[in-house]
Formats: sequence, structure tokens, C-alpha cells
Amino acid sequence: MKIEEKYHNYSAADLLKDNRFLCWLLNPNEESNNFWDKQQKKDPDLKRNIEAAIQIFHSIRINQPELSDEEETKIFSTIYLNYKRNRIKKRIYLYTTAAACILVAIAVSFWFTQLYNEHCPLSEKTAYIPTTPSSVDFNKLKNVEIAFNDKEKITIEDDAAISLNSDKTLQIEGDGKEYQLKLNSYSNYTKLLVPYGRRSFLSLPDGTKLWINSGTEVRFPNSMDSKKRNIFIDGEIYIEVAHNSKRPFYVHTSDMNIRVYGTKFNVTSYHNDITKSVALIEGSISVYSNKMSKNTVMLTPNQEYAQSSNGFSVQKVNAANFMSWKDGLWIFTNEELSSLALRLTRYYGQTIECAPDISQKSCTGKLVLFKDIHTTMETISDILSVRCLSINNIIYIKSK
Repeated sequence: MKIEEKYHNYSAADLLKDNRFLCWLLNPNEESNNFWDKQQKKDPDLKRNIEAAIQIFHSIRINQPELSDEEETKIFSTIYLNYKRNRIKKRIYLYTTAAACILVAIAVSFWFTQLYNEHCPLSEKTAYIPTTPSSVDFNKLKNVEIAFNDKEKITIEDDAAISLNSDKTLQIEGDGKEYQLKLNSYSNYTKLLVPYGRRSFLSLPDGTKLWINSGTEVRFPNSMDSKKRNIFIDGEIYIEVAHNSKRPFYVHTSDMNIRVYGTKFNVTSYHNDITKSVALIEGSISVYSNKMSKNTVMLTPNQEYAQSSNGFSVQKVNAANFMSWKDGLWIFTNEELSSLALRLTRYYGQTIECAPDISQKSCTGKLVLFKDIHTTMETISDILSVRCLSINNIIYIKSK
């Protein structure tokens, strides 16, 4: 596939005005993924501009119904100009929100840990990172927290952006402030806590990017000098790992260990949930369970590994559906209404309860996650033929 001539000299701003590019970001499929992957491989300059455009896009929402095409283009252009000015002055990316914004940018990162399977020989020394489930009560957590040890932390009330740099500095923007911290004086790893109602983003020195969903704890290293790259999560992330055959990347949860071979995938592993899963979008990964048999399961694109107390399964899926949450869109198939209510509770940070008589109702469809939770609940009422009532700051889903 040749590069289309019109894209050859496209800037990030040009891409954000292109219908084909925006359709790919909003609703990717195999055909569009192949098209844009090949464009990037054949033109390094275009690849850099695509990456810049994707970062800008992930900081805003463009599918809010009250915005016209002209208004959406104006928002993209304004954000891109701010992004360019800020990069020149501060050499960091500026993540800002527009009127329709519900996604944010903040943190996750790397850590180097002891490994638990044949891919991780214990004889090779790595720094230790705890892999026990999170002890945080996310029902009480109100703000994003970045904890450097048991006593020192930064609290961020608003949206924030975090970059882990190769010189062991952590750069943070949030609440209208900027922080830059040298991590040498702290413990070996840092914890990021993302409360209900927030999403986060982190860029890593090796080019790896992570999107962190609400109610998630991530533990990551303050240094990337080890031969292995390791992080621990309790919650949900979508991750695009930069390939480096000499420095393997591992994602650990309290139930699973995932070895990455340069890829894109989504991990859902809240320790209180019955089912934990990994959906592979691109590349290849292996999953080793701490709970099930000691076998390692290899995944290929569009496969999902799901694990519960009853065992594990691998099935064919459209894996792109699993990461659409980061763009403010949920695509679900045969999901119980009680599960949907739990995910909405985490996403918006507001309690949503489902009546027992419809809790197991099967739901299939697409749901735009509006900034206003009540607009989203009105949509659910229409498409699922249920009633959504708000009483004392709790939303109840009941049958009609």
C-alpha cells in the first residue's frame, strides 16, 4: 500500500481535520489499522506527526452532539497551537480539555520486579516491586495521588499529565501548576492512584504509552536502567509498549504476569472483580496465571484471555472494542446490566445501583460516554428500556 500523496506532508493539525483519520481514531477496524500502520512504516515524518495528533486527540472529546463540525475543527486547532507553543517553551506536551472533554492525561510507568515464570529467571537480578492487591479504598479517594513513599505524595484535584524522563525526573502538570521532581531521593518505585471518575495518561522514556482507567493503582520504577521493564497494576489500563528485544516488558497483576513482545493490549484486573482479562490488539503477548495451572498462554491479535475462579478461557474477539473506553466510547456484547452499572460507577465516580430483577439482563451495543453522567443515563434508558432515577446522589436503574 502506497502513501496517499495528500498525507505525505500532513502535520498533526492537518491530520486532526481529516475525516479518514478521525474515523480511525473513533472506530478503528482491521482495514483502517492496516492502512495507517503502513503509512507510518513508509514515512517516519508522517509517523511522528500521527503520534503527535493521537496524543492531542486523546486529551479531548469530539463526539459531543452539541458541537458542530466547525466547532470541533476549531477546538482541535486551538489545542494543537497551544501544544506547539508549550513544547517549544517547556519541552513537554500540554494536555488540555475542551468543552466536550472527559478523558484526561496522567500517569503510569515502569518498574523492575522479580519474575514468576520461565520467561523470568530468578537468577537475573531486578529491583523488587510489591505485587499484592491494592489496599486503597477508591470509594473514599477523591483526587489523583502520586505517592513516592509512605509519607510523601502529591495530590492533584484536576486533570494532570505526567512524563517519566530518562534522567529519573517526573514531570507533572495539573491544577494549573507544574512540578518537576528528581526521584533519586525517594524509594525505588512510585505509586499512582487514579480515583473513580478520572482517567490518566503517562508517557515513558522508551516511547511506551499507557492510558489508565478509573479506580486503578499503578506501581512503577523510578529508573529504567534494568534489563527488564516491569510495572504492576490493579485496575484497568490500555498500553502501547515500545518494542525492545533486549529489554523485555512485563505487566504484573496480583493474578497474572504478562510478557510483552512490543504490542498494544488492554488489561482489566480489578482485584475485587470475579473475572480478569487481557485483550490483544496488536503484536503478541504471553500470559502466566498465578492462580491457575502453571502453563503459559500465548495470544495473537483479536484474542481475549479471561480468568476467574472457575479457570480460564481464550476466545476470538474484536479487541479494539476493549480499548474504546479511552476515547469515550463503550462497545459491549452480551454484558450483564449489573456489570455495566459497576463500570459506570467507576467511570463517573458516582454510585449506580441496578435492581435485582434486571441485574442479569444482557446488553449489546455502543454507548457514548458524555461528560454529564445524566445524559449518559438518559441514553441507557432509551436503548435498554429501563428507568434511571437519581435519589440522594445515587442513581438507580429499574425496570419500566
